[in-house]
Amino acid sequence: MALGRLTKYIDLSYSEQKDFRLLFIQSLLSGFGAAFFFVVASTYFIKKTSITSLPPVYIMSGIFGYLLITLYKRWQRKSGIIYSYTMGFVIYGLSAILLYLCRYFIDDSSEWSIYIAYAGFIVVLPFASMQALGFATICVRIFNISQSKRLLALIGTGEVLASVIAFLIIPFLTKWVSPSFLYILSGVSYIAAIIPLKRIYEDNKGKLDSTHFSHAAKKMDLAFFRRDKFYMVIAIVTVFSVLTVYFADYTYLLSVRHIAAESGMDVAAIVAVVFSVIKIGELLISLLSGNIIRSYGMKVSLMLLPVALFLSSLIAAITGLVFYDIPLFLVFFLLLNKWSDRVIRKGVTVPAMKVVFQVTDPEDRAQLQTSIDGTITQYATILAGALLWMLSVAFNNTDILIFLRVAAFFYLAVFGIWCWFTLSLFSNYSAKIRNYLSSFKRQAPASGGIIVSKKVSIPESHYLVKKALGRTFRQDKESLLEYITYYNPHLKTTIGEAAVVRRLKSLYYNNENFFSRLLIIRYMGCQPEEARVSFVKEYYGVSELQLRVQMLQMLQMIYQGKYVMKREDVFFFTGLCQDVAAEIMSAESAINDISGEVDKALVEALAEHILTLKNLLFELLKVLYDSDSIQVVQHVINSKDKSLENSLFAIELLDNLLDTEMKKLLLPIIEEGTYNSKKESLQKTLLIYQLPCVSRLRELLMNSFMTVGPYIKQLALEEYYRLTQDQSILYAFSASHVENLHATANYLLTGDYDQVYPAKMNAIIDMNLDEDINPNVLVYFSRWGLFAKHKRRHPHGLHEYINKQTYQFHQAYITPVNYDHTDLLVDTFGMALLFSISNQAKQITAQQVEELQPV
Repeated sequence: MALGRLTKYIDLSYSEQKDFRLLFIQSLLSGFGAAFFFVVASTYFIKKTSITSLPPVYIMSGIFGYLLITLYKRWQRKSGIIYSYTMGFVIYGLSAILLYLCRYFIDDSSEWSIYIAYAGFIVVLPFASMQALGFATICVRIFNISQSKRLLALIGTGEVLASVIAFLIIPFLTKWVSPSFLYILSGVSYIAAIIPLKRIYEDNKGKLDSTHFSHAAKKMDLAFFRRDKFYMVIAIVTVFSVLTVYFADYTYLLSVRHIAAESGMDVAAIVAVVFSVIKIGELLISLLSGNIIRSYGMKVSLMLLPVALFLSSLIAAITGLVFYDIPLFLVFFLLLNKWSDRVIRKGVTVPAMKVVFQVTDPEDRAQLQTSIDGTITQYATILAGALLWMLSVAFNNTDILIFLRVAAFFYLAVFGIWCWFTLSLFSNYSAKIRNYLSSFKRQAPASGGIIVSKKVSIPESHYLVKKALGRTFRQDKESLLEYITYYNPHLKTTIGEAAVVRRLKSLYYNNENFFSRLLIIRYMGCQPEEARVSFVKEYYGVSELQLRVQMLQMLQMIYQGKYVMKREDVFFFTGLCQDVAAEIMSAESAINDISGEVDKALVEALAEHILTLKNLLFELLKVLYDSDSIQVVQHVINSKDKSLENSLFAIELLDNLLDTEMKKLLLPIIEEGTYNSKKESLQKTLLIYQLPCVSRLRELLMNSFMTVGPYIKQLALEEYYRLTQDQSILYAFSASHVENLHATANYLLTGDYDQVYPAKMNAIIDMNLDEDINPNVLVYFSRWGLFAKHKRRHPHGLHEYINKQTYQFHQAYITPVNYDHTDLLVDTFGMALLFSISNQAKQITAQQVEELQPV
């Protein structure tokens, strides 16, 4: 029941649940084994030996660990991960039972008892290292980078929970049985931990068998690490991380001995109490680990432990001098080092480091992790023992408290250097992701644009499309101004750049023609940086969604140089990101509420709408952050043939670029996920609500045209009337100046279209534009690119033509056609503009255009 509630709490997918439960059980059983083994081994060692003998034992532990890991790597190469991991448990379990037999048959007063104490302490850390290494390797194979962030620490709560229980019951167990009996409990737990491994292997054979390398294993020596700075920095950080384990452990043991001498308490009881507090901390932070890594990012996750240890050592060093006669503070903060090392390492640092390994080359990942977490860890153990040995020899004849004061300053220097290398690790980690995705930069379009899902397929008879595709656009200011005058004839009389810009801004507001506005945006792209920013800030709110995308594409070009955005501009564009995020979730909610009750065309239109909103979001992010990196992420997310790993790496790169608040808002929206998971993540930030289908359709109809386009409103109007038969809303839209809504409302009221609108639709279908262009965009061509040749008046007083005051009949770009006995004028220049802003799945080459024959 408890495990079921845990899986529900972390929102596991169906495919994740079985693996999570098996790994959790395996972690639980191995946790019992490790806890029992550690307590009896460390307690017996403290009782039988002196503290000065501890550093040499660390060195021997490192040598033994090196031999053990070498054997482990050989097993892994020859027989795979599961076999090597299983053999580790077998050896660990048999070692525990053997140590119990030695303790049982050899009296504590015997000279051999000290060797038993040494043996237990020497093997405890290498075995634990091998156990952690095997577990991490399995998880890296089974889970991807996103799952690793969420699940690794949570799976580890099994080991933490087992340890908490073990440490709490050990004081009671030792009242009835000898402490050495804990070796038996440890051995049994380790042997039992093998059982879930068989099921794990059966369920993930393909992933785990991939450790049988299809290529020759690389020799991961010093030259290998020198070739790749990223791997070198991982190795250096690992060395410092291991040094921390032994430094914290050494001062912890000294502190325990000091507390025992001062209080008269039993050492085993002190160890059990201290580790109960540690394990409870581990349990709590492990439950929060996924949220910590996902919410605060890899930088905070990697830096958390070294910074915490640096601060606690700093306070210990200061209080050790200021309160010289009161050692409580010194001992407390050095014990806090041990607590931080175990708790933060277990819950945050270790999962974060496993995520770091996920961005290494997949073929080398398991071997590299074994080399770093295995071999280099043992080298670092030997180094830690040597450093502590020199430190203990130098202060051999001093009081324990004096040694602890010196150690605090020594640790302060070591942890400070560790912080510096960890920052370098994060920098190289981000660069590694960029390099991994760099191949997509060549494929990525210059701008996200409007994604068109269907390929262009033009019949030979479509001479109008041929004419449009044959257009070439000059992007200089003079040419753009000439194009704009086609839609705004009075502009010809305006003289002077300043006057032209003022007039264009006025025309942008007053002339709603889509093509006129698009050309004005392009003209403003030729203006100085501040003028572009000012234009976007002033006219973003009155522009349709498609034009907003074009605005931002024009704007982000200025950040290729050295333009520094003002603080108020950063605030403005950050607010726009929040607005777009809210619009995306509103569209997601609409799809969730209406799916299954309306025609699928409306759902598809909303899905295209979300895609355009996401591209607008990416364009905004390019203004606020590194545009090249955002472009790579955008391309990977939009790519249809993207791999899961590429998508996850793209999200990870974005995670490293955004600040904390922006990550919390945007990552759930951009990541692949269910509506419910997005709602759960964002409901405290955005207003997300559910509505009945009819209410949601009414909301779509009432939304601003700047966010919900005419095509979606048209489909929503049809579905709303079908479900409610409410004619009042039809009368409202029949008076609309928006052509498709006016025509649709009239048709639903009277059962018949006016002659012009069906002629336009037939023209669009005949030219295959409905297949080639997103219908959310095509509606603007219907309204502004096709119009009746002669003035027509309808009962509602609306004109089916474009007023000559806002459009010049330029013979070079206007082609008369006849559909359904209706004379139409086709704006082939506008059609060309429409194609220019659409990213086509299939490019139309000049040769293909020449092959098209006119009617």
